[in-house]
Amino acid sequence: MSRFFLTTTLPYVNAQPHMGHALEFIQADFLARWLKFRYGADNVRFNVGTDEHGQKIRQKAHEAWLSVSDFVSQNVATFVDFCSSFGIGYDSFYRTSLLSHYPVAQTLRNEVKKNWLLGKKTYGGNYCLWCELFKKDKDLVNGECPDHPWQKLVQMEEENYFFLMSHLRDRLLAWFDAHPDFLYPKSKREELRNYLLDLEDLSISRRRETLNRGVPVPDDDDHVMYVWFDALSNYIGACGYPDPSFVDWRSQSIQFCGPDNLRFQWGIWQAMLEAIGAPHTYKLLVHGTVFGPDGNKMSKTLGNVISPFEMKNRYGVDAVRLYVLAGIPTYGNASFVPADMVALHNAWLCDTLGNLINRVLVLGKKYGTDLGDGTALTNQEWARAWADGEKVIEDAMGEYDLYRACHGIHTLWLWANKVFDNSKPRDRILSKEERTAILRDSYTVIVRLCQLYEPVIPAGMARCFGIVRGKEPQIPFVKIEGK
Repeated sequence: MSRFFLTTTLPYVNAQPHMGHALEFIQADFLARWLKFRYGADNVRFNVGTDEHGQKIRQKAHEAWLSVSDFVSQNVATFVDFCSSFGIGYDSFYRTSLLSHYPVAQTLRNEVKKNWLLGKKTYGGNYCLWCELFKKDKDLVNGECPDHPWQKLVQMEEENYFFLMSHLRDRLLAWFDAHPDFLYPKSKREELRNYLLDLEDLSISRRRETLNRGVPVPDDDDHVMYVWFDALSNYIGACGYPDPSFVDWRSQSIQFCGPDNLRFQWGIWQAMLEAIGAPHTYKLLVHGTVFGPDGNKMSKTLGNVISPFEMKNRYGVDAVRLYVLAGIPTYGNASFVPADMVALHNAWLCDTLGNLINRVLVLGKKYGTDLGDGTALTNQEWARAWADGEKVIEDAMGEYDLYRACHGIHTLWLWANKVFDNSKPRDRILSKEERTAILRDSYTVIVRLCQLYEPVIPAGMARCFGIVRGKEPQIPFVKIEGK
């Protein structure tokens, strides 16, 4: 039996959840629910969490006039609420500040040291606080970090521990070339390969006077572990590391990340796995960027920032989840346009899905028809059409194209409405047996479609299942307004 470990990246708790977090978490939740439906909940483990150490967290806490602990606690609570609000059904919420995490990061570090891939040296140069990396001159644009131009680069020089991952360059390239299907979208392969060709050693500690909050470096009280060996190790910590059984979950591990995180989630993290002989990530899914309605990157300066909480409060969680999955291509950049979200909700959930459910139940009650238990589909033509539609969805999920899978589900709903209309269940010349067969098969199709839709909008489908199983006509979705 296949076992799957899914994980999002661990967001820094230096700010509130934003629409990029909503995109990544909802995508991961959709896939986790889909796999649990297919393979059983015991064979899927879904991990989320928060990264709670680092200099920029300390800086933001200082700006908020809070202790780092209080600042972190407040923002962690917001992320937990965020997951609850959007139906993120995680199996583990991993926090890097908990003492249970310390032996994970420390053991990994010691394993790397044992394999002669750890060294201590002085390094200096331009440092970006937000990337938490030293920047070469060739990486800068007009003397600034291209990803965080508002953050002034800092001149730093310290003696730190370094992960000698440049020694692993050839091994990583060999694995990369031998596994052409591990990365989605495949258009990112060249970018990642170029990064691997330029792989350099990585600073993985800070002196306590520079960063006094973090995982202690074993055998050196003057240093704490820095972000990479600290935060990235959560992906095996959530699998049970350092217990050897952690490898049971690694053979089909799936990671979600944004485009700005690609080199960290593959270049650095895979080097860490290679250094300790652990299985590499099975699939790395790199989603796109969510822009503001004006097509520009969201920023407070432009005034185009959209809060996921605000969208949920105004339009409902079903509308947000559906739009994130079916309105935004899985691997493409797109603007978040509330008017488009409203239109999608009304067309898909009200006019198509809810309309069919209500019509079948209304006729079932009108004619006193026993609709059955929703398991048998007797019409062979319908059964073949269903199988063809389901294959389209399965093929999309085989390529982890969640957007295309959602559209495949909607296509089945459209087909179900059409065949129901064409069967003319209201026709007076139909015998009781013929009408019963049409309504029972229609009911079975509805049950199956609700099962397919459950990973997309679990809250909405819980409501639908209650109506469908109760067989009492009700409107499951109400049209929303807004722009």
